Amino acid sequence: MYKRLFFLLSMLTILFLTSTSSLSQTYGEIFTNTEANQKFGRVLKSAVIPTSSLQGLLNYDNNYIMFKIIDRKAIILDYNRNVIYPIGENIKSTDVFTVFSVSVINELLRLGNNAKVIVEQRSSVLSVSSGGFTMEVGAFCPLICPK
Repeated sequence: MYKRLFFLLSMLTILFLTSTSSLSQTYGEIFTNTEANQKFGRVLKSAVIPTSSLQGLLNYDNNYIMFKIIDRKAIILDYNRNVIYPIGENIKSTDVFTVFSVSVINELLRLGNNAKVIVEQRSSVLSVSSGGFTMEVGAFCPLICPK
C-alpha cells in the first residue's frame, strides 16, 4: 500500500513540475541588427518609442506585452489586449499583434543600452530594436494569445 501511495505521489509531483514549466512560454529572440536584416529582411516601416517609456510599460505585466505599428505609430498592449501605449488608442479585436516576453524585452534594453527603441515592420514579421540588437520571433495574437 505504501509503495502505491509513494508511486502516486511521485507521479503527481512529476506531472506538476512538468506542467508548470510548459505553461510559461518565452516569446522572442535577440539578434544583432545585421543578423536580423539577413534572416528577416529589410525594415519597411518603423516607429520610435523612448526607452524610458517602454521600461515603464514593462511594469504593467510580468510576462508578456504585444506590439504593432498602426498609422505610423507603435501600439503596445498588455497580455489582455488592453492598450497601454499610447493611452486612448483604439484597436480592433481582429488586429494581429506580436507577443514578446517581458524577460526578453528587458534583455534587449540591457544589451541595446540606447535612449530609444524602434518598433519595425518587416515583410512578414514585426521586430523591436535597441542599439545594435533586434528582437524577433514573437508569437501572433490572435492565434497564440498567452494568458
